[in-house]
Amino acid sequence: MTSDISRPLPSSQILPPVLEELYIAGVPRENITVVFALGSHRRHSEEEKIRLVGEQCYSQVRCIDSDSEDYVHMGVTKRGTPVDITRSVAEADFRICLGNIEFHYFAGYSGGAKALMPGVSTPEAIQINHRMFTEEKAAQEG
Repeated sequence: MTSDISRPLPSSQILPPVLEELYIAGVPRENITVVFALGSHRRHSEEEKIRLVGEQCYSQVRCIDSDSEDYVHMGVTKRGTPVDITRSVAEADFRICLGNIEFHYFAGYSGGAKALMPGVSTPEAIQINHRMFTEEKAAQEG
């Protein structure tokens, strides 16, 4: 997974060495899919996908947007958030999450686990998860 067009991650610079390592490890190109973690953002045009990952990567491996309508429901957290993950990510044998870490005005920091939630989750799960920022404990330290 990699960030969508709304994030400043230089995927076109990061992905080539990652792909090279996968090829060296014996992973066939047809078994690699780059998934753009859209969260609640719009889908990309094919031109935007090429710009994000570079022509070489785009021509070598499958590059798709996350799909909030084709997901696997994996359960519900103890706080009631559905764990709904884009099928191509949920059913993958191995996942590599690329992202940048930067301050987010109400969600703490971007990056890390956010590649999965909200990155490749459903609108319902994202809304439920984001509502928690209004809870009193969300602003407490320690």
